[in-house]
Amino acid sequence: MSYKIEAKKIFLFLDKHMEKTLDDKKCIQTLKKANYQWRQMEWIGWFIEYKIKELLFEYLGGSDGPSIVIHNLII
Repeated sequence: MSYKIEAKKIFLFLDKHMEKTLDDKKCIQTLKKANYQWRQMEWIGWFIEYKIKELLFEYLGGSDGPSIVIHNLII
C-alpha cells in the first residue's frame, strides 16, 4: 500500500473518531484520569496528542515505546 493511501486512511479514521469540539473541563479531567500532562498550561495540545495516540493505538495496534533517559551525557 502506498504511503498516500495509508495516510488518507489514517486521516479519515481520525476525522471520523476525533471530537470536533472540545470541552476544556472534560479534556482536563480525561488527562488527569490518565495521569497525562493535565497540569500543563498547554493542555489542549497534550489532549490532542493523547487522544490521537489512543485512537491510533486502537486502529493500528501498538503502544508507547520505552522511555530512554540518559544522565550526564556530554556531547
